[in-house]
Amino acid sequence: PAEELEDIDTETLEKRQKIVRLRLCNLLKRWLTAHFHDYVNDAKTIQRLEEYIDKTLMATGFEFVGNQLKKVLAEQLEKEDKFLQFVFSVKAPESIKPKSSCFEDFDELEVARQVCLI
Repeated sequence: PAEELEDIDTETLEKRQKIVRLRLCNLLKRWLTAHFHDYVNDAKTIQRLEEYIDKTLMATGFEFVGNQLKKVLAEQLEKEDKFLQFVFSVKAPESIKPKSSCFEDFDELEVARQVCLI
């Protein structure tokens, strides 16, 4: 809340912001290395990430972290064409809806399909 921020001194606020930014940078690095394929074709998300690195991290003393994130992003963008594109030759079958929320009312075939997806 805004009222609480007024009571916090500048030094404490800066320490908290630093901790939050470092945690966010760790999350971003993990996302870029392990799950980049989720947004490989989303130019807007990639642009927003680049803006955050340039305008926030680089401007607030996180140059090293920002450069590391830029490096990982560049590496992932180079691999962009190597990401798997799933193409199915047959449309997925319609799911079989259960009669109720009781597990015994679930269709065996649908349960088998869903287990195979895990």
